Amino acid sequence: MNRRMVSRFRSMAVGFTAGAVMNTAGGGCARVTRTVEYRAAIESFHRAIQREHVVERNQSAVWDFQLQVPGTDVIAEVRARNSPGVVTIKYSDETADRPLYRYVDYSIPVAIRTAGPVLYVYWVENLIGSHSWLLAYDWENRRELHRWRVDPNDMLK
Repeated sequence: MNRRMVSRFRSMAVGFTAGAVMNTAGGGCARVTRTVEYRAAIESFHRAIQREHVVERNQSAVWDFQLQVPGTDVIAEVRARNSPGVVTIKYSDETADRPLYRYVDYSIPVAIRTAGPVLYVYWVENLIGSHSWLLAYDWENRRELHRWRVDPNDMLK
């Protein structure tokens, strides 16, 4: 299996298992099928609290905020730039940052939101074609809940 086929399969598998059914009919370009789970994820994202980014002197915007893990002394620090890269979370009781997704094709974070223990990350991959993703991450229990391939028009509000 060549690298491109593996990547396409991985994208389809992630979308399918997370509730967004993907279809590659029509030239191999995947499109999103809006399932009940998909629509619920988009609505949950829109209801979540938007985490604002700060514009630095060099005009680059960054997210850098902390979350206190309930019932512990542990602080989770979320960091990202609105330039190619990944969103990371660093727990005060761990030595390394945790990237929340793998960097591919000029991955650029667009929005970060929180709702209780859930951290939502919306990002796009823009090298050849454009792919948009939404991640739901349980920052209290340190695990990914779901990942959806999304239509960017659904992310507008």
